[in-house]
Amino acid sequence: MIFAVALVVFSVACAVGVAQLGFEDQPRGVFRTEDHSFRQLEEVFQQFGTDELNCMILVENEDLFTPQSIQKLQVLVKKLQDVDGVEEIVSIADPRLLMLTPVPHTLLPPAGARPKQCEQARREALTHPLVAGRLLTPDAGKTLLIVHLSGNELTIEDLQPVVARLREVLDKTNQEGVLQGRMTGLPSIRVDVFTGIQRDYRMLLWLGAAMAFTMALVIFRQVSAALIVFLASIMGVFWIVGLMGLVGEKITVITTVLPTLVAVIGLTDAIHLMFEFRHQRQLGLPAGKSAGNTIRYLGIACGLTSLTTAIGFSSLATSHLEIIQRFGLACAVGALMVFVSVITLVPLLCGTGFVKGKGQSAAGEKISYWEKCAGPLIELILRRRWLITMVSVLATLGLGGVAMYLQPDSHLSENMPPDSESALVLQDVDRHFGGILTMSVVIQWPDRFEWNAPEVQRALDEVHDLMADYPELQHPTSIRDFAELLPFDELNLIPEEIRSSWIRPELKRLLITARLQDRGIAQQTEVLEKFEQRLKDLNHEPALHDFEFILTGSSVVASKNISQMLIDLGQSLGLATLVIFVVMVIAYRSLRLGLICLLPNILPLLITAAVIVISGQRLQLAGVLVFTVCLGVAVDDTIHFVSRFRREVAVDQDVEAALRRTFTAVGAALLTSTLILLVGFSSSLASDLPHIRHFVGLSCIAIFTALLGDLLILPAMLACFYGKSDDSKPPLS
Repeated sequence: MIFAVALVVFSVACAVGVAQLGFEDQPRGVFRTEDHSFRQLEEVFQQFGTDELNCMILVENEDLFTPQSIQKLQVLVKKLQDVDGVEEIVSIADPRLLMLTPVPHTLLPPAGARPKQCEQARREALTHPLVAGRLLTPDAGKTLLIVHLSGNELTIEDLQPVVARLREVLDKTNQEGVLQGRMTGLPSIRVDVFTGIQRDYRMLLWLGAAMAFTMALVIFRQVSAALIVFLASIMGVFWIVGLMGLVGEKITVITTVLPTLVAVIGLTDAIHLMFEFRHQRQLGLPAGKSAGNTIRYLGIACGLTSLTTAIGFSSLATSHLEIIQRFGLACAVGALMVFVSVITLVPLLCGTGFVKGKGQSAAGEKISYWEKCAGPLIELILRRRWLITMVSVLATLGLGGVAMYLQPDSHLSENMPPDSESALVLQDVDRHFGGILTMSVVIQWPDRFEWNAPEVQRALDEVHDLMADYPELQHPTSIRDFAELLPFDELNLIPEEIRSSWIRPELKRLLITARLQDRGIAQQTEVLEKFEQRLKDLNHEPALHDFEFILTGSSVVASKNISQMLIDLGQSLGLATLVIFVVMVIAYRSLRLGLICLLPNILPLLITAAVIVISGQRLQLAGVLVFTVCLGVAVDDTIHFVSRFRREVAVDQDVEAALRRTFTAVGAALLTSTLILLVGFSSSLASDLPHIRHFVGLSCIAIFTALLGDLLILPAMLACFYGKSDDSKPPLS
């Protein structure tokens, strides 16, 4: 009674937590760390301004330098500048972009200019050191407006209204027909991705649950049975999500998979419990007695699945990144919570007689049909046990070799629908302007030098020359580019708000930036590592020995940390597999049985990895998260199969007979849970987000191969290697 009251009180508290649950809306939250590079990045942002608040607007026309186009462009820039939340706009219409000859004048002529003046403006723009290639294409048909938003680190909630207002201005301009403007950039991309994740996360969760419930209803042929199975698993999800809300933990791009993972673990256990309860009822036992036997026979097995999963995911705490550590802890707590939910609600509700006896005949027909298929199949497996085992071992070795070629990678575009405006404009900006991503080099010079000292100029030239050796680093820009308009020692004539973005004499620092295309963090990291090493080599020159060259920028730090995130997840999952193996050895008190269970759990992971490699893909974040789901499903099914097998062996000490009975009894539950999960996951194929579809496709492969591992490989290996020494140990029940 006390336990029931405690669960009710906790559930009410979780309801409050669910209402408080939010999404991680800090743009840098995914790769935030406490290491030196991240602190250095924030320091540079404070000194020179952030590179994460630039919306890129691509404006197109056949000829941007006609009187009408110039007038419309100037009006557009004025309207965008008036948007609340916009700090400044860098464009060819910027009055600060001066031509100094024959007399100082703005780049674009005023409204009402004659065609001859417009043609002169075109020639000057295509030769201006800060415009050509950076803000204007060689054919003068495309120009880039860099809209810098006000603030330092804005949340998605802050960005959404500003991005919406910018799009309203563009929509009105596009309707006029002279210019066509489209927007991309980190703020608009983050808003689009965040909005898409929020929408799909809620919609697909309910759609998947509805489809999975429908499949459970078809299989069980009884509303009460299907309802209990889903109520038990969903309650566990409700508890962990509510607890996250109570402690202030937010949903991130990583933890979006958490409800799915917890639901998978809970649903699998709940189905096994339901099959056992219905089996007990078919034996003629009353509902209360059947529920008690269900706990007696499967309680420890369900507890072991949750314990191994919780311990396994706790190993993610070894990650260098806080977001992965929190994900591992949430998974571990979620696994334990769903165990409490399933082991409490399924027997409790079944024991009250909620699952009516009249549904047993329909269920019996379903199980009988499975028995007709299970008999010949298990006989084939027993006859070909050694062949199946040898092929499985060789396949594991071969697939392990293929999996070694798996390389982590991540693209900005992988989170966006490929036909969305942000994705299409991103491609155009990459193609014509060098990309929307930026990297920066900060030069720190010794106190004994002034900002215009020859040594400082030489250091600046050396970095520019170094960047020129890397075609991936497009359009390096620094205070030196202004020197083509003014002598270097007269650069203090440049307005302070512009000059301070590139040089801070009082801090003895200057900044050089270059653009990067969205080629993926694998290529980007390789280029940046080589470039950073050559930066360090500059200190070997006697004249630059006391200078400091710092490689930074949000794309630099993000590349390092997201790459490390993928590596950490992969290594932690490997450690989780090892931990689960050790736990199973201890639980079953048999090293041999632990080794037998290892291969059916590893093979689905390797098959999924091989599919990624063979299909020419890289290991994205979604792919790594698939492995967490795959590991949870495979371990859960393996434990239920082995636990039932040991129980059957204890009856007559006949391994083959025990395998036949186990295969028939547990196989139905495994097949049922797999079908329900596949149907539930397939609903997410309706998502517009590529990374969600990628996750779903790989998850279906992983879940299906996990079923093959437990219904094909595991029985064959048990038939080959389960010996008399294992029989002497008491069964896990």
